[in-house]
Amino acid sequence: MTINDDESFEVAIGSSYTATFVSVDQNAALTKAGRIDWASVEFVKLTAISEV
Repeated sequence: MTINDDESFEVAIGSSYTATFVSVDQNAALTKAGRIDWASVEFVKLTAISEV
């Protein structure tokens, strides 16, 4: 799993693809740096499936 600078994260699907997700949780907590605290997120949206 990789957390991107645009507040999304990517997960490998096998060796050929990655899936990109963003938070759609209105109650997600933020870290002191103003980034999403992914441990507090309940709802995510799949935004892309890409070939590596």
